[in-house]
Amino acid sequence: MNSLAIACIILNFCIRPYNSFFSAKPAKSVAEFQGKTFKVQSLPFDINGLHLQYQYIVKEDIYAEKPKEMVIVLDKKIVDLKRKAVVIDLSMQEDISPTVELTHIDKAKYCPEDFDDVNFDGYKDIREECQPCSGSLGNIETIYLFNPRTKKFTAWSEMDINIEIDKENKTVHSYNGPRYDGGEFHYKEIKFIGRGIELYKKNIDCTFLDKKKRTFKVVYNKYMGKKLVVHKTRIIFIDEDTEPWSIIDDIKKCSSCN
Repeated sequence: MNSLAIACIILNFCIRPYNSFFSAKPAKSVAEFQGKTFKVQSLPFDINGLHLQYQYIVKEDIYAEKPKEMVIVLDKKIVDLKRKAVVIDLSMQEDISPTVELTHIDKAKYCPEDFDDVNFDGYKDIREECQPCSGSLGNIETIYLFNPRTKKFTAWSEMDINIEIDKENKTVHSYNGPRYDGGEFHYKEIKFIGRGIELYKKNIDCTFLDKKKRTFKVVYNKYMGKKLVVHKTRIIFIDEDTEPWSIIDDIKKCSSCN
């Protein structure tokens, strides 16, 4: 046998498909090694005169210690079962696909903490916490206000962190910043008169002027509707033990600021 024939035999042997040496079955694709995708749903519940249900599309988290117990949320909607209509597509609103325990969403019961009348119009709104986003500076969440005319929820862009509701005074406020180390912070307060109507909006922003000297510029703005009715600026010194709330309370009590 000449050298050319031997070379052809070797070449033919080397270029044969890898699978032919071991099995007639094709190799598994990357997708087949990924977690299983399936649908889950909560138990139905009633708010705002609607019969609602959370509906999810999830995928097993193959990197979790117990993959079948942890799932990645790919799609999340709230559906009006009577009208067979989506009242809010939460997966379209959020950029992060959280990993949750399957038992926390599959056949889950209505959770009152997820709904509140944020704008005091008599209807329950959604408080959607972003657990992967929340951290040392506080709790991040998105508020979705209920529209009784369309019977749907829409995102409220006014506040998204450390939101607290004062039902007695019909005010909502949020705070963004450190609690005790005398750093920069931002505060917002909105007061309603009922029926979802705002009475006023207050913003307080505390930012560094000189980090070495720990001097800050504090700007206070108050709006009635879209009209700016009060604007105050202060230059103050803040040490590391200063609590931001003392500054906020001092400015809010200022007679010329109200």
